[in-house]
Amino acid sequence: MTESGFPGIGITHWHGLFASARVAADLVRALHRTAVDALEAPAVRDAFRYPGARVTPSASPEEFASNLRAEMNEWRALRAEIGLAPGA
Repeated sequence: MTESGFPGIGITHWHGLFASARVAADLVRALHRTAVDALEAPAVRDAFRYPGARVTPSASPEEFASNLRAEMNEWRALRAEIGLAPGA
């Protein structure tokens, strides 16, 4: 991005699991633990291994939500800085 004239902007590719806000917190934690257990399996780690890829699950559903909010705020700030209208 620096070479394109946007220094300080880094882009990462990530995946996440989402559920309705109505899903009970204990179920969300159980789903998170199951997903992390699966991602820690050697066969799954090997399947994700390619140049530049890392399996780095969040420590908790709350940490994932916090990271997501922070990233959304960064993109909103950039959108405002360059004058891009939502939906444009």
